[in-house]
Parts: sequence; structure tokens; C-alpha cells
Amino acid sequence: MHRFLTLLLVLVFVVTVNHVECSVSDSHFIGLGYNILLGNPDGGDLSQVGVDPGIKTTRHILRITPDTASKLIVNDGGRTCVTPNNATSIFYGAKSYQKYLLGDIVTFGEGDSSIKPFAFTGSTVFKDVDHRTSLNHNVIRDTISVCNGGRTRYVMPPLYSSLHDISDEFASAVCNLPVTYDRDAYRQFLDIWGTHVIVGVETGTKIVTRYEQTDSQLADFLLSQDIKFGSVSVEDYMGYGSVVYLNVSNFHHNDYHKMHGGQKDASLSIGTASSPQPVAYKLATIATFIHENYFNNASVFLNKGICDEGVTFYLPARQNNTIMALAEYAAAKGILSEPRDPDMKLPITWPHGTYGFYKARTGCPITPSRFAEGWRRQDAEDDSNTNYWTSDIHLAGTMEKNKPVFYFCMKTANENSNYERDWPSGNYCVLKKGGCPTGFTGGSVYWDDEDSSNANGHSGTLPDGEYDSNTRLDFCCRSDGFSKRKILLPIDRPFYLMRYTSTCQEVFGMSVKEEVFSIDTENLFNKDKCSGAHPYDPNCNRNHELHYCYYEYKAPEPVTVSTIIG
Repeated sequence: MHRFLTLLLVLVFVVTVNHVECSVSDSHFIGLGYNILLGNPDGGDLSQVGVDPGIKTTRHILRITPDTASKLIVNDGGRTCVTPNNATSIFYGAKSYQKYLLGDIVTFGEGDSSIKPFAFTGSTVFKDVDHRTSLNHNVIRDTISVCNGGRTRYVMPPLYSSLHDISDEFASAVCNLPVTYDRDAYRQFLDIWGTHVIVGVETGTKIVTRYEQTDSQLADFLLSQDIKFGSVSVEDYMGYGSVVYLNVSNFHHNDYHKMHGGQKDASLSIGTASSPQPVAYKLATIATFIHENYFNNASVFLNKGICDEGVTFYLPARQNNTIMALAEYAAAKGILSEPRDPDMKLPITWPHGTYGFYKARTGCPITPSRFAEGWRRQDAEDDSNTNYWTSDIHLAGTMEKNKPVFYFCMKTANENSNYERDWPSGNYCVLKKGGCPTGFTGGSVYWDDEDSSNANGHSGTLPDGEYDSNTRLDFCCRSDGFSKRKILLPIDRPFYLMRYTSTCQEVFGMSVKEEVFSIDTENLFNKDKCSGAHPYDPNCNRNHELHYCYYEYKAPEPVTVSTIIG
């Protein structure tokens, strides 16, 4: 059988389950018409036992008698499937869903290439999946169990060339087609008889449980896999300034069975042990059978008055007209474009939690809910002050010897967005505001500011700490990842993180520069100190020297997931 559920963008993982027996065998589908535009192997209604709506159960194209069947029908049905195939598939748009459905269908014949790109797009279930994925940005996850039991195929010419024949009804329909192309007449012909003919089928049962998940849930899972996943870009999207593009096709299907969660949407059942249904097809275009190879009964058709145009029946003209009708059929049904998948594009948000950064000269990050701002002036030692800082430092505020002023950007609330994620693993610190975000440990740095004529000041929203004649800033730090493994954060505006126990944490899409500011604190009875998890400071006992990691956007490069997770 054509490899079960071969997916090009939709990814499938097959696993072994406990012993289950089901016996299926059937061949009556051979020779039936099939409408590939309106069909769907998932069935016609997810709320009912599924029967493919594309099968023309009353339209027999081929005439197969008990005598010819022994030669023309090859049937290895009657097998018992001991272990069903179990799989998980994911699709996130019309194109990936179509490729999932085409995974068990082989098509061929004149005119096939013009209609196959539109396969299944007219079916009810297909339209529903398209709406929920392309318009609602949802992701569909199917868990599938298939019992394959019977395989039947029709032997095509040139073998047994004298035995191939078509039904009287189909011959009558062909002979009543206009020899000169008539769009409406040929469209009606396809409506009645289908676009293809079933010449191979594998029957059995299929049970699908369908879950609906958000694109954000899929992204969270994909970002945990160790391969290239896409790229980041600066652009306005849903109120955010940074986006990540996910390339789902790069992910190996062996990991998709690990994905869980989502809301159960529906259950689909196709076939039963006593009444199996097709789970895989081989289809030839209906134009294939408007050919002299299948009109071996021409004299009978003439004698019965089914056809009255002589032995040729204008078959070449009618076949060409049918090929033309196949090319126009999708448009005639109002389907004007091939299915496509939406860009797997998600906004990059600032992670979940409340926290803050030192403010850069370019300003605070911009999000749908803006960062609050505040400032702190620290009165440094008056006598022979030795404050120092990196030349061309990017910190906002007043960089000076005696009374430097520092500005802060504070995230004071969660956005309750589907796209807000936890902070990634790494090696860095942020300013504390409320409880530390998940994965961080708290600590502080205490400055014993100038005692004489102390001019400390502050205003606005500040990090947790103390703001009197001395200064204490509280921090949240983590060291659960390597600083060289890039993490994913918004890239549309420069920002600061604090160096922790390693070098500055790398961020995808951003260059990083390490900067330093050291404050000369009170000379007499100095009480400078560091506590708990705090930014890197070689001078914790006197004249703190903090190391700031400044990030700004750089040219795009491919994203590798192993570089953005710890």
C-alpha cells in the first residue's frame, strides 16, 4: 500500500499498541466514480460515522463480470490486522491538511495535474478545517488508529486488452456528451460521474480523535525541539513589534507523538469490521476511460441504441473535452485558488511575570501594555570620587561622578495573552518587581551612598528595594542554561539584561555589548554588600561594579532551536 499517512507538511509518528484484531475485505469499490473535489477520506461529517462523500456509490464506470473479475481484479483481502497502525498528525492550514489527506491516495491519468491541486477543497470538513486554521489561527492535532485489512486493485491495460469494458450507463453518458465542448454539459457530467474512478482500494477501519490547539501551543512545543525552526523579524503584528516565523516542515515526525493537550473537538469513525470503508485509494481520471481501450463492447452499445455514432463514438474529442472540463471544474465550483497554509507567524512577547530592566537611551520596550518608568538618583562619594563607566554607555539617565541618575523600565502586570511565555533558560538577571518569574532566584545589591548632605532621589515606578539615604535594588537571576545558547526575546527595540555568573546571555537577532558602571560609595564605615542571587559584581564589599548587557537588533540569520532554549 502507498505508505500510510505519508505527510509532506503534516507529520506522522507510527507507534505499536496492544494486540487488536480486525478482519476486513472488500472489492465492490473498484470501478466506482469518485469526485476528488468534493471527496474527503475523513468522511463527510465529523459528528457521524464517516463515509467519504467523494465516492459515487451508484455510479459504476467499469463493467466487471464474474468471468472478467478473475483476470482484472487482484484481491488480497481477508487479512487479519493484528496490530493497527497508530499515528499522530498535525496540520495548521488548508495545504497541510490536503497533503495529509493525499498521503494515502495515488492519482494518475489525463487531466489529473489540473484538478489534483484542488483535491478535497469543496468538502464540508475541509472547509471547516480551513476556517479554523487559516482564519482562527488554530492547529489541529489528530490521533489516528487504522486497521488495514483488504487490498484490491484493477489491472489496467494493456494487460488483458480485450476484457476491459465500461457499463452501459457510463457508455450512454459518454455518447450523449456534445462533441463540441460545452462547459455546462461537461460540468454536469463530472457532477454525476465524478472526476476519477477508483482502480485500487485498501479497506478497513479508521478512528480519529481530533484536538484543537492554539498556534502558540504548537510554537511552545516546536521551540523545545533541537532543529532549525525559522526566523525572526521586526514588524508590527497584533500590537507587537517582533515576530517569529516557524517552519513546521523542518520538524521530524518522530517527536509529534509527544505533543499533548488541546481541546477535544470531535471523534471520527470510518468503517466497521463488518462494513469496511476505504482508507487508501488509487484513482484514475475519468477521462482515462473515455478511450477505445474500454469500449470493447462497442457493437453491443450500437445494437442496444446506447450509442449511434459508429465505432469511434468521437472518443478522442470527448476525452479532450473532459480533460478541459477537469481543468475548469474547480473554478466552476467557485474554488478559484489552490489551498495554502497561513504563515506560522507569532508575535514575540516579553515573557510572563513582573520584572524590570535598566532603561536604554532608546527608551523602554513597546508592548500592548507599556512598561512603567521610574528613576533613581544616587549620591556617590563626594571626596575624590572614582565613579567610572564604559565609554559610550547606552544607559538612559545622567552618567556623572557625584550624582548619577538611572532610569528603569518596569513590567507591572501580565498581559494574559496566548503568546506570553515563561522566561527561557539561560544565564542572566532582571530587576525584581513583585515575585520573581518562574525559574529565577532572588537577591539584592546594597549601596551605602554618601552620608554628607545626601541628595538621593527617586520618582515613578521602581524595582523592589530600598530608596532612602542608601539604595538597595532587588534582582531575579537564573543560571539554568548556557549563555552562548541564544534565547528568544523581542528584538524591535534595544534593552538591557544583567550579566550573572557567565558572559552576557546571547539573544537571537540581537548583538550584545557588555557595559560597566561602578559607583564610589561612602568612605566611612561602608556597608556595601550583595545578597542572594545578584548580578555579577567583582566589588560586592565596596564600590559596586555592575555589568550591563546591552542588546540591539542585527541583520537576520537562520534560527536554530538548540540556540534559544537551555
